[in-house]
Amino acid sequence: MTNAQKLIIMKLRLNRNLKNEWSEHMAIEKITLPAARKMANLTQKGLADACGVSESTVCNWEKGRTEPSVSQAKRIGEVCGIHYDDIIFLPSVTV
Repeated sequence: MTNAQKLIIMKLRLNRNLKNEWSEHMAIEKITLPAARKMANLTQKGLADACGVSESTVCNWEKGRTEPSVSQAKRIGEVCGIHYDDIIFLPSVTV
């Protein structure tokens, strides 16, 4: 194994440990899809490309016109770095 490969593995382990430590100490609130996307520094186009859908599809998800499938929601979570269950896929909750 090269030194560069060892360094990459060390960085991955450190990131994983930091994420685990963060999640143990911080309660994550649910956030909207646009907020999750923006926290990941993604445009609608960037999220669409990463999820294999059109930009208008992401726009429709964010406006609550349509909802992503479970597999799409999981992919959104992966791309945004948050568990998909912590993302609110509707723009507002009505009672």
